This record gives sequence, structure tokens and C-alpha cells, in this order.
Amino acid sequence: MTFGLTHHFELALAACWSTDLLRAANHPLYTAWLNQKLDSATRATVFSMGSQITAIGKILGGPMVGVIGNDLSVRAAITTSGIVLVPVLLLYFHSFRQGKRELRVEN
Repeated sequence: MTFGLTHHFELALAACWSTDLLRAANHPLYTAWLNQKLDSATRATVFSMGSQITAIGKILGGPMVGVIGNDLSVRAAITTSGIVLVPVLLLYFHSFRQGKRELRVEN
């Protein structure tokens, strides 16, 4: 979202680099988290379902963001992409808090 809203090259570059860094770190952390929480009998199904949901999101969301970029501006499309990803952050924060609660109960 910052990348689409900023008027400063340095801030846009920092946003781009930090996004790339976070995306690179996301996959191993997500995989480890799922491996820790899931039964081996359901693990492959959950990984497959996650990949399918990601693909559906790209198939449905991509053209919509493209229309926004075509009709309004590329900046509006980039900002919309950032806004669409905000619920993912909320789910991560919720999951993180749940993990902290489980640790308190175990100790």
C-alpha cells in the first residue's frame, strides 16, 4: 500500500524491498507453522487447499485490480492490491495471539 501511495522514490524502494523480504520469509514460516499444527494425515490436503485458494484469489483478484489500473491509474491498482492483503495481516496477528495464549496455558 505504501508503494502505491508514496511520492518519494526512496520510500517506494524501501517498501518494495521490505515486501520482497517479507514474502521470501513468509513461505518457510508458513510451512513450518502448518507442519507443527497439522496431523500428517491431513497435511497434504491442507497444503493443496492453500495453493488452490491462492490460485483462485489470483484468478479472480488479478483482473479486478487490472480493471482498476486500466480505468483509474496504476497507483490506484497498487494501492488496491495492498488493501486487499490487509485481512491476511489481521489473520496472522490473530494466529500469533492464539499461539501466545496456548503457550501461557501450557506453562
